[in-house]
Amino acid sequence: MISTATKDCSDDQYPIRVLVENGSDKTLERVEFTLAARAKGRSTNLAKYHSYFDDHIIEPQTGFANCWAVPLEKSMFDDLIPEQSRKSYARELEWSILYKTMHFRD
Repeated sequence: MISTATKDCSDDQYPIRVLVENGSDKTLERVEFTLAARAKGRSTNLAKYHSYFDDHIIEPQTGFANCWAVPLEKSMFDDLIPEQSRKSYARELEWSILYKTMHFRD
């Protein structure tokens, strides 16, 4: 689950909260994921490719959340919004997980 609400991540440097939930009966050892960002009503992905990695051990039926930095494409982003508003603009985008890989304990 992804949130950009200020109540979840108050620092505009790290406005993207990603919650990783382990609904399995195995222990999750690490997760890797890539984010996508789109302006409302648009199809272009504004996020540059960046692979996030988290090695928190997540026991079965639990979860872990962390706030992450914004991986926006500078060339596309610069044309869309004034520099002073860029950090807060990230909160207005629709974020999703583009790719994810979950590694479970054997």
